[in-house]
Amino acid sequence: MQRDIRIVQSMMKNVLLFGVSCVGKTTVGRGLSQALGWRFFDVDDDIIRQCQCTIQEFVDTYSCLERNEVRREIIEKHLEESCDKIIAVSSMHYRSYFEDIIQRENVLAIHLVDSPQNIFNRLVFTDDNDQLMEDSESYKLKHKRHYLKEIRENIEFFSDIYSVIPTVYNVNGKTPDRVVAELVTIVSAKQ
Repeated sequence: MQRDIRIVQSMMKNVLLFGVSCVGKTTVGRGLSQALGWRFFDVDDDIIRQCQCTIQEFVDTYSCLERNEVRREIIEKHLEESCDKIIAVSSMHYRSYFEDIIQRENVLAIHLVDSPQNIFNRLVFTDDNDQLMEDSESYKLKHKRHYLKEIRENIEFFSDIYSVIPTVYNVNGKTPDRVVAELVTIVSAKQ
């Protein structure tokens, strides 16, 4: 494993993690950045800082096109930095905003996928201030049918948009540590 990590670290690379909400982009991205010794960025965190609002306010205030423009600007800014990095990309509704980026030589885009049930199991609910709701688990279970339907619809919608991403990784309910270990191997093989 150490040999693979040294190979990856010898070349500048940008790994972009795509996928639906709660597929594990942030958790896996942080773990992958630690394993490789690379920097980690979460586009949602950058949106909160740059737009000075919560993610819910961002979704409610900006049009879909504007949200994609903001996300693309953030990604472009990070790609200009001369360090190896992992970027968790929040959902982009139009491939025209990222398709040219994922074709760059120094970018490896990975589409993380998982089953609706596994994604549902990861769901957490926050209030208007992005704070975890105290009764999040009971609320989730009470509305399970609704959220599973919504997750299935999101998977179907984004599967079409993200179909241009050549590297697909199925999380398949694995632990974050196992996913990170397998992604280190994938990143190493793409060098």
